Amino acid sequence: MMLMTYLSYMLAELLNLSGILTIFFSGIVMSHYTWHNVTESSRVTTKHAFATISFIAETFIFLYVGVDALDIDKWKSSKAR
Repeated sequence: MMLMTYLSYMLAELLNLSGILTIFFSGIVMSHYTWHNVTESSRVTTKHAFATISFIAETFIFLYVGVDALDIDKWKSSKAR
């Protein structure tokens, strides 16, 4: 599932199209066709794998924003109004 989405993203980038929209529509198409054609164990594994990847990505983003907010130089360069 991830490989198919990645390949559609790379094809869109090669053709100078929007990769974000390609991933979105690839997810919609795969939710209608792919999800119903895999076994029950594959569904559970895929669901947990994507949930884990999503959690790790979200944690990284929040950590990055939190560490970036503590950067003293950025606070000094901003001007209070």
